Amino acid sequence: MIRLANHAIHHSGQGISSVEHAIMVIGQEGLRQLITTVAFRPIINLNSGYYTKLLAPRIWEQSERCAVAARMLAPPEGIEPFDAFLTGLVQNAGLLATLRVMDQIGGESRALGSALFCARLQGATRQIAAGVAQEWHFPPSVAEAILEQELMRRGSAISPLGRVLARADYLSKARIMAEQGQIAEDDPSLFDGLPPEAQRCYASLHAIPEADT
Repeated sequence: MIRLANHAIHHSGQGISSVEHAIMVIGQEGLRQLITTVAFRPIINLNSGYYTKLLAPRIWEQSERCAVAARMLAPPEGIEPFDAFLTGLVQNAGLLATLRVMDQIGGESRALGSALFCARLQGATRQIAAGVAQEWHFPPSVAEAILEQELMRRGSAISPLGRVLARADYLSKARIMAEQGQIAEDDPSLFDGLPPEAQRCYASLHAIPEADT
């Protein structure tokens, strides 16, 4: 909790050292998001398989940043920020669950599945993620927005939350790629076709600290 609060005010130069101060900074909404994040964080330990150890931390990092981006992009679309946060956080739940199955089937294999398998995997795991959202009794719009990501590629109309999720997913992935030197961070074309708030959102998506305390 303290690390999350320090992350929230990292530009101010003032540090937070107590739980009480942290709660004051992140507020009730921030505390709710923190609890939800901890509840969904995948468990990775020495007994985890090859794919979980390799990919789960990276997928989870992107999920957290996507959730933060979705929360920031929600108000202009008239969407409840926490609903958007939930959507970004849970969208990869199916993929994370699939890693465990891949571990069981593949063992220590480094080449499980063809390129076609990998291409189809994301669409299939969205169905699982939507099911997770429904099982946890999230608002129906959350599962709908997740499923709409596949429809968007076909040019179909999607809901406001679906648009927010698509933008948040894109911005979070672009930010991580920029930090890894795979794309230019100051490339103005990154924001082509996006609303004005997208650039501000992107600038805020620096690495999120572990939120386990």
